[in-house]
Amino acid sequence: MKKNLISILKFTVIFITALASFDIYLRFTEISSPSMVIDDYKLGNVLKPNNNIMIIKEGFYMGKINSYGFLGPDYSPWRKNGTLRIAVIGDSYVEGFQLFEKYHFRSVLEEKLTLLTSQKVEVLNFGRSGFDLQRMYIYYLEKVEEFKPDITLFFLSPSDFEVYVVSEGPDCYIDKDNLLKINYDFVNSKEFKLKLKYRFVRELSIYSLAQNCFTLIKKGKTSSILMNKINFLEQKEPVTQEGFDKKLLNSRDINCEIIAELTKKSQNYLNSVIIVEEAKIPDDYEVIFKDLKIIPLYKELEMYKKAGVQLNYWKATNQNGHWNHIAHQIVGKYLANEIFTLLKKQNFFKN
Repeated sequence: MKKNLISILKFTVIFITALASFDIYLRFTEISSPSMVIDDYKLGNVLKPNNNIMIIKEGFYMGKINSYGFLGPDYSPWRKNGTLRIAVIGDSYVEGFQLFEKYHFRSVLEEKLTLLTSQKVEVLNFGRSGFDLQRMYIYYLEKVEEFKPDITLFFLSPSDFEVYVVSEGPDCYIDKDNLLKINYDFVNSKEFKLKLKYRFVRELSIYSLAQNCFTLIKKGKTSSILMNKINFLEQKEPVTQEGFDKKLLNSRDINCEIIAELTKKSQNYLNSVIIVEEAKIPDDYEVIFKDLKIIPLYKELEMYKKAGVQLNYWKATNQNGHWNHIAHQIVGKYLANEIFTLLKKQNFFKN
């Protein structure tokens, strides 16, 4: 009996040592890293503060999530007087996990606008992969507003108005009084409770690797997706055809209410701008947006594309995907000029 216990103990020690060594190997070789998100009772999964991350997609990203849980410098909710603060929110194009921070349009916009205005400018990046309009709106209310931006830029494309099943988290609905509300029932789901109970497991690189593989098997995906597009915690997928028309109608009603709420908030802040990425806002939404300022970013990008400039091609990996370094430079400089023009029209510099 004693020999059996000793054998079991030896096996346990060897197994744990081997597991820990393998986990260290995965981290060191960047094959897999611990989850870069944590679970939040209001937002679902959020970026883990002070987390170092390295990602290889179309391009290469290496950086750190700041202490407040978003990307870029450690700008706190409290800011110095005389500082112009701009928040940008959108999906993976805004998130920018394809290139270093210094090349991101956030940095370009901040630097260029500082020169144009001759004052301190802070640009905060709240981009998240998989965000559509509804998730952007919730994130805006629950996190972005805490940092009291003068201007909030919503980056939108036509797909952001469509029906998606996104990662577990809150969603919007219209109650019986036709008021826009946020549903936080996801916190009562078995999946969320299990995540909280075993959240220590997500600190292991082995877990991330296993979860990615399991997701691919379950979804019938190929290994090429694993090396390129997969992000199991944040991926959004079209819903099935069953009930699609009803959900699409509800989604449109919710989107219209969100736009109405953003329009009201624009009266309280200096400005709230919605930006279309590479395609214009759908025609059936144009009338609803009439009271919001729109920067037609897609027109600027299309101009460069027609001139033969490749904005989505990554030479290092020979892939097309998100905005590349050239596109980020164009976007940052263009936005700086557009915002500076808006500020002058609103007599922002009268003092």
